[in-house]
Amino acid sequence: MKKLIFISLFTFSLFILASCESTENIETPSDLDYDSDEFRSGFEGSLEFILFDIDQYEIVSYTGNNEFLFLPDTYQNTPITKIGDGVFMNQNINSIKLGKYIKEISQFAFANNNITDLIIPSSVIIIGDEAFLNNPFLSITILGDRKRFNDKWEYIGFPQELVPYNS
Repeated sequence: MKKLIFISLFTFSLFILASCESTENIETPSDLDYDSDEFRSGFEGSLEFILFDIDQYEIVSYTGNNEFLFLPDTYQNTPITKIGDGVFMNQNINSIKLGKYIKEISQFAFANNNITDLIIPSSVIIIGDEAFLNNPFLSITILGDRKRFNDKWEYIGFPQELVPYNS
């Protein structure tokens, strides 16, 4: 009986996954700049940036107490593409929305928070070791190639039971 229930639930789960629309089409607002009134009105705290590669910024420091962290896309109309080492570590963050140009999330960037649900944009190509260590994840959605972090899943700090597909 238990085996039949498990098979039924597994089959139903596959049906639900197959029938869901791709998350690739999630709409994002136009570029949200850190200096804009729209961003600053909903953000408590401050971010510090450094310019690298001539036309890209890295977030290098954060002070604040945002439980829901909505990161901007640009700073001074230039893409923010990297989150530095340990920038958001130990900040009691429950939820994050990453900027749409983020390519790299460095080691320990979001370690030791309270993040339960996460969406990694397709722009992200590098996630450092233990970037998400010690968070109580319930779901992790990887946009784009969903398998691109499978070989580093546990090193990143994601729970093994949430791997999107077997390698």
